[in-house]
Amino acid sequence: MIVEEVTTKVQKELGMMQGELAQLQVKFSQLDARIDARLKDFQEGLKSEVRSEIRSELRSELHLLFEQYFGQVPPVLVTGLASRKGREF
Repeated sequence: MIVEEVTTKVQKELGMMQGELAQLQVKFSQLDARIDARLKDFQEGLKSEVRSEIRSELRSELHLLFEQYFGQVPPVLVTGLASRKGREF
């Protein structure tokens, strides 16, 4: 009888622990998803800042190069001309 009572008590405690473990697993999964979302947002923000900084630095370098080689920076940069059958537009 005593053995049966101990076994039943241990089984109840084990069942409670399994339930708590399942709850913890759910909480950890939710926390993991929140962390992933925050890290993704941080990564995207960081990428945007780096790209912006690089663009700014490239513009400054180009500005300095135009000043160095042409004496002044042209007011408008032309990236290309459209042409058709040898005629320029």
